Amino acid sequence: MKKSTIASTSAIALLIAGLSFSAIADSSNKAATAAAQQNAAITQAQAVTIAEQATGGNSSEVEFELEDGVAIYEVDLDMPDGSEVEVEIDAQSGAILAQETEGKDKDCDDKRGHKHGKKGDQA
Repeated sequence: MKKSTIASTSAIALLIAGLSFSAIADSSNKAATAAAQQNAAITQAQAVTIAEQATGGNSSEVEFELEDGVAIYEVDLDMPDGSEVEVEIDAQSGAILAQETEGKDKDCDDKRGHKHGKKGDQA
């Protein structure tokens, strides 16, 4: 009986420790992302303008994130033809890093070398 009580207590302690570590890591990531956004040379409004001018679409959503250590704005745009375009913009330089069309069978123009093809193609 003591062994099962000890095992149960140990399992609960490990679960609590794991959840605590996860919460700490998540808050650490949020703090790093917030600091990166505060230090970004390009504002969210500027990123939207860059994306809209490059695509001719209207922005529907903007997110700031750290992707592989690079601060980016991810701008989703609604296009006149009904498709959606996602544009990744470098938060320091304002350069367009990637552009992907969704909702239509179009190729992706990805300047970081990612392979995106038409639906059904193997990239």
